[in-house]
Amino acid sequence: MSDILAKLKAAHAKRKRVRVDVPEYGLVLYFPPLTIEKHAQCRRGVNIKDEAALLANTLMVLAETEDGKRAFDLTGPDAASLRAAVHDMDYGVLRRILTEAGGDPLTATAQAEIAALDEGAVRRALVGALGGSDALAKSIEAVPGEMILAAVARLAAQGEAQVSVKNG
Repeated sequence: MSDILAKLKAAHAKRKRVRVDVPEYGLVLYFPPLTIEKHAQCRRGVNIKDEAALLANTLMVLAETEDGKRAFDLTGPDAASLRAAVHDMDYGVLRRILTEAGGDPLTATAQAEIAALDEGAVRRALVGALGGSDALAKSIEAVPGEMILAAVARLAAQGEAQVSVKNG
């Protein structure tokens, strides 16, 4: 085996699937790395200018169950109904699923900054920003620290994705 082939195979063997929890639909989905072949399958038969259709098809092509089987059986008797149901999904949820499926969308700088945050300081800043809303302040006080930092990371990822889309 050539040195290049061995290195490619070794790198491919290290790739892992990404777990994405979808509480809105009571699902847990798994996503393999997006290979060139899978990318082509996602685009096949879809008007690539139709972003929503492309996202829906990407979900249906890539999503797997925990045991590695396709989550969406597009060959069975319910394929048409299944496609219709996916196209009825909340657009924001669909984008979030696929963003999370891509792995950590944050830049290394943002990851380092979030890791260095003091969750207590973030919590106090959030409570202070609420301007005296006691109910919201109590809710924030009850949230575990790791969830607060995860929410900050999610907000940062969405912000970075918007900047990327606008600059791309």
